[in-house]
Amino acid sequence: MGNAESQLEVPGGGSEGYHVLKVQDNSPGSKAGLESFFDFIIAVNGVRMSEDNEYLKTVSSQNIDKPIKLSVYSAKDHTVRDVSLTPSNTWGGMGLLGVSIRFCSFEGASENVWHVLDVHPNSPAAQAGLRGGSDYIVAADSLLDDRDDLYALIEKFNMKPLRLYVYNAEDDRCRDVTITPNDAWGGDGSLGCGIGYGYLHRIPRRDPAQRKVDPIPTPALKTGTDGFAEVPLVAPIQTPTLNAAVPVVPAVVPTPAPLSAPTEQATTKPAAAVAPTPVASSSLEQQQAEIRAQQEALRQEQERLRAARQALEASSPQQAVPVLTQSLQDMSMPGVPTPDVPAASPAPTPVQAAQTDPPATLTQVPLTPASAQ
Repeated sequence: MGNAESQLEVPGGGSEGYHVLKVQDNSPGSKAGLESFFDFIIAVNGVRMSEDNEYLKTVSSQNIDKPIKLSVYSAKDHTVRDVSLTPSNTWGGMGLLGVSIRFCSFEGASENVWHVLDVHPNSPAAQAGLRGGSDYIVAADSLLDDRDDLYALIEKFNMKPLRLYVYNAEDDRCRDVTITPNDAWGGDGSLGCGIGYGYLHRIPRRDPAQRKVDPIPTPALKTGTDGFAEVPLVAPIQTPTLNAAVPVVPAVVPTPAPLSAPTEQATTKPAAAVAPTPVASSSLEQQQAEIRAQQEALRQEQERLRAARQALEASSPQQAVPVLTQSLQDMSMPGVPTPDVPAASPAPTPVQAAQTDPPATLTQVPLTPASAQ
């Protein structure tokens, strides 16, 4: 990593800058995206910060509420980026930028890190929330410029709370950790965790494109004096429906057939129909009355025809013709001609029959006695 840092071309040359040690929450430096421990301010408005002077402080005080351009070197990504920062004296914290800085060299900045290895249960490290394998101790309240500086600090703060600045490679975030070293906690060491240092225990390089962005914070709810939180009420959006005037007809749910009678089948009743208007109902009743009258007339004609057939079967043809004629006339519909039935001729009397017969011819045969031959 040291070779990578020395090969990096820094605008204006050199390897010095203002090391960002702490960034306060919601400060101008936090809004500009400055990252504690890893960032070094190397130029301000194009002017290279090659020595410790008052230039940054002067430019900040002269540009309150005005953006200034900072060139920042990242010891984690080994890149240089430009950020826009707006000094403010009304943001609610200390300083115009809200950051703590120290002028130093950034060569070897990523080398002085202590890798947290295995964490023993119930140890001071476990109680402080250190995560083995992914946590790296990068700073403390005092300077850590050498390998033994951390060990000396731990010895100094035995049985006392010690504040450490820890970076997690999985979350790509830094956090404050308060730990109380205790050499009598019941296990090995004062922290109860393994610590690695050197080339194999440095922070892994990360692609700058994978830099994580903090999510948009959720606005805090205002709590009233009665203990209830004030939440904005939003009226539900009503989507207009088509055919809003059509009434909804509830469907009839069919009743399933009992298991004991497999031959029975459940029938589904049709949905209830919409009641017709009064005008349509009156017209329908009138048509039904006419149909019933026609059916009654047809039934009466069938009765007359049946009576005529019975009379025909029970009497002679001369007596059945008048009855059949009358039945046909009764069954005739308007506009339909009635078939002509020939009148029955009267039966001849015995006297007339005798008169009409031709006279008989008598042939006289001579009677000759047999003996005369």
